[in-house]
Amino acid sequence: MFFHKLLTSLFHQLNGERSVMAPYYILRGKKSGQTLQDIHYYKVAGFFGVGQDLSKESYNQYVQELIDLKWIHSIEKPIVTDKGKEQLDEFSTLFHRGVVPPALLSVEATLLLIAQLASNALYENNRYIPVIDNQTIQHRVKEWLYTQPSLSTVANEVKKTLHSFVTEELSTELEKNLFVYRITGYQTAGLTWTQLAEQFNTAAIDCLYVYRQSVLRFYGYLEQQRSPLVRLFEPPSPLTETAKNTQSLLQKGYSLEEVSMVRSLKLSTIEDHIIELASYTTGFNYQDYITEQDVMKIKKKQLQLNTHKLKLLREQLPQFSYFQIRLALALGGDLNE
Repeated sequence: MFFHKLLTSLFHQLNGERSVMAPYYILRGKKSGQTLQDIHYYKVAGFFGVGQDLSKESYNQYVQELIDLKWIHSIEKPIVTDKGKEQLDEFSTLFHRGVVPPALLSVEATLLLIAQLASNALYENNRYIPVIDNQTIQHRVKEWLYTQPSLSTVANEVKKTLHSFVTEELSTELEKNLFVYRITGYQTAGLTWTQLAEQFNTAAIDCLYVYRQSVLRFYGYLEQQRSPLVRLFEPPSPLTETAKNTQSLLQKGYSLEEVSMVRSLKLSTIEDHIIELASYTTGFNYQDYITEQDVMKIKKKQLQLNTHKLKLLREQLPQFSYFQIRLALALGGDLNE
């Protein structure tokens, strides 16, 4: 019941302060201001986007199962019960690591494509249909191949890296089997989630998320080993494109009001962009909006109350605007450790 525990852990992190749909938007990787704030505030960035293909119908079904198991109270009150907390005592996942991963489905697809390419190259076979038909990923792989000495060099590097990763980094037989049996190679087709579930007597949803955890570990392994393969993957960026556009104007010296006028957007929307930038941009200059002393004051009150509910914080700190409180919560993260 890996996925059920993963979902319960998300509800637990959110501390009953968000709606029952909040974990769904986090898993789907929704780049809304609210979700991007939530993953920062509640330190669940590692879960962001790991379930981009999770349907709302499936999600609702799993939530109902958690209620039936008495792991969470109800849809109206998605707070983890004592029984649910017991399930988390020995549960851990790499998704807890607290950093935004690259688009995990893109990493997964790239992994399958280079594994297939390497396998066929080792057998000198160039007549096969790519297992991944995503044109962007195919193009990125082709561009990277042009920078390499030879296809055979790449094939051997991929083979060596995959073998080392599976034998050295994956600890359980299920992890190893899922990782290997998903790969399509020379005259070998990767298994579907249904096939894997039947073969290893594990629910398909659990196979999927145990595997994705291994994919995330694989990306980390490439970074740790400083493997040239890491350049195949798109670097992570949680920022929305619209926030990046606002950032560009701010860097040119525009005020918030001017950015709002130039972009024909509400001032509150531009403030949302500021919160995004403060959360995910190193060295963001916030002094035009709030002083460091006031940030510390707001963070201290947040720790005292142990809440991220803006209404409650505003009631205790009426001298600050909602925007300033949100901005303070987005800054000074180490105070929250």
